[in-house]
Amino acid sequence: RRRPPPDHVYTPIDVTSEDTGEEIAVLGLAWHEGLQEGLTRPVALMVDEAVQLVERVNQRGFLVFTDENAFKQYVAKVLSVQLSAAV
Repeated sequence: RRRPPPDHVYTPIDVTSEDTGEEIAVLGLAWHEGLQEGLTRPVALMVDEAVQLVERVNQRGFLVFTDENAFKQYVAKVLSVQLSAAV
């Protein structure tokens, strides 16, 4: 039986500056604990965003994708590693 996805998949994530606490971005499609919680880096899909914003979110530890197809390839790779480890 499938588990429902974690709440953080659907809840926007506020990314703030480590120095000032200022809000850098609100991410609508992101996993702050990684696709595999605790095993992969935090990840975000940021399409059509300013390069400076993408860089700032990346500096906060997120693996940022700006291309949907590249993101899909990453997800497929993570899932294939997860499946092969389970076997």
